[in-house]
Amino acid sequence: MGKNMSTQNDKDGVFSFTYSAPVESERREIEDIRSRYMPKDEREQKTLRVKKLNAKVKRAERFTLAAFIIAGILVFGGGFSLITLNESGSIPFISGICVALLGILILALARPVYLKVKKYMNGKYGGEIAELCGQILSGSAAENTDVT
Repeated sequence: MGKNMSTQNDKDGVFSFTYSAPVESERREIEDIRSRYMPKDEREQKTLRVKKLNAKVKRAERFTLAAFIIAGILVFGGGFSLITLNESGSIPFISGICVALLGILILALARPVYLKVKKYMNGKYGGEIAELCGQILSGSAAENTDVT
């Protein structure tokens, strides 16, 4: 860090003291670290809660969509590989078509399932998020009126 203190005694017995303050980037880093451990006011706590709830909702939606897309692609690819390895009309060829169609079905269900999860998560957490946002905004509106 830039904060250095040192003391020395010269040959003549003169005492000298040297101090250098932290540079601006170090000061910002120190203040950032300190702010993590300081108690947060109610508005910051509400803002943090809204961000966490919003991230939780989005994470569930994205995970569901990604899982269906990945599963659908893998199943479709497995079926397609069965189709390309065998002759037309053989049992692996027919089963490959069935597996590939199952993969297409999984891919087709990805969006409806995503929308259903989105609706569920919005219903589960939407009210709390909207209430917290209203409290934060009304609090900031009150703060803005106090300034004038």
